[in-house]
Amino acid sequence: MPELKAVLDAAYNMPDSLHSCSNFVWHAIQGYVPDQPYMVANDLVKFLARSSDWEELDPNDSRTMADLAKAGALVVGGSEDHPNGHVLVVYPGDVKDSGGYAYSYNGKTLIMRSHGLYARSMSRSLINWPGAKSDGDKTVWDAWAGPKFDKVRFWVLKSTKPPK
Repeated sequence: MPELKAVLDAAYNMPDSLHSCSNFVWHAIQGYVPDQPYMVANDLVKFLARSSDWEELDPNDSRTMADLAKAGALVVGGSEDHPNGHVLVVYPGDVKDSGGYAYSYNGKTLIMRSHGLYARSMSRSLINWPGAKSDGDKTVWDAWAGPKFDKVRFWVLKSTKPPK
């Protein structure tokens, strides 16, 4: 089985992934499922929700997601939204405080406060929200940074999940 960090780094640096969460996650999945068809974020979330190859995880259990990623399991998170959803991959490492990055609001530059400990994320994005772009330095909460996180779901690719 390929090493998760190597798969994520390769996917993160693909030219078509630079500004697209969907392309990045697609390339990451292809590291384990080479025939995975490309899907935009909203369609990928629907696919993961109904696929027997993926197991849904508790979105409030960041420690389990972090432990799975540290063990080499591919964990994908996402939410549907109009017109585009967002998807990301849980990055291997310990949970960390969310926030700590600069963002703009009403013409002011602010620092996002922590909202707790979360699994790390790796993601790209079409939008300029700084929390949605992460090479493991931000958390899964930061990509949505607020009440939208309540709509995020997570799945682990069963074939990459370590045995109990």
